[in-house]
Amino acid sequence: MLKGSDIIDKVVVTYDTGKKIVRIIDLIFDRQRNQLLGFLVAEKGLFRDAKVISLQEVQAIGSDAIVVNSKESVVNAHRVPLIKEILHQNIVLRKKRILTTEGLDLGGLVDLFFDEHSGMVEGYEVSGGVFADAYSGRSFVPASEALKIGDDVAFVPPETAQLMEEHVGGI
Repeated sequence: MLKGSDIIDKVVVTYDTGKKIVRIIDLIFDRQRNQLLGFLVAEKGLFRDAKVISLQEVQAIGSDAIVVNSKESVVNAHRVPLIKEILHQNIVLRKKRILTTEGLDLGGLVDLFFDEHSGMVEGYEVSGGVFADAYSGRSFVPASEALKIGDDVAFVPPETAQLMEEHVGGI
């Protein structure tokens, strides 16, 4: 299980030539499927398309670099319709508030954990704020089928709040 924030700014190296070609700017996440689809390596500009690497092109995600087949693994976003649609929606997962279905605010989503092979998101890291993090630590929320990520907030069942209370951490 990998942490999303650990992937940001990693160098991408090609297997065929061993060259460093780009760095990871962001993760491309499908909230409907609860799955990581790939990585953003260049933002869309006035006269250029965003550049992406789909997860299928990744041979390995190591502690220091991501290995892809070749420089052709980096493509324009419009060549991958699902990724193009996700980028067009411009959904930001980071700092999204997480609420129970009963309206209890559990904190802000700060990171996600995913399986490096399938891309399936296995859980989320939630912060209650600087003081709450120092006192009790950050919480892990499993990515269950009951998690519903909306435009402004994510919803979880009330039982999730009880699981988070059992989490011990902090100072």
